[in-house]
Amino acid sequence: MADTFDTFTKSPSGPYHNIVAITAADTDLTNDIVKLYIQTTGTLIITTTGGQTVTMSGVPTGSYLEGVSIRRIAAASTAAGLVGFY
Repeated sequence: MADTFDTFTKSPSGPYHNIVAITAADTDLTNDIVKLYIQTTGTLIITTTGGQTVTMSGVPTGSYLEGVSIRRIAAASTAAGLVGFY
């Protein structure tokens, strides 16, 4: 079956080609994530595809992080139930 969205440019607002559960680790993700859903409150330590590392404390349950391309989520992150869109 043909991919209806194959010709669309990837964007934080979609359409997304895949959704994946993410476990925080000190290694690069298989795919750069353009939107992240956080199911459990905590600290989130991300590295962007541009190489900048950012720590966000107290990220609330049910939050979405959009508008940034994520390469890595550090193992020290305490936010859990992470779901990535790409």
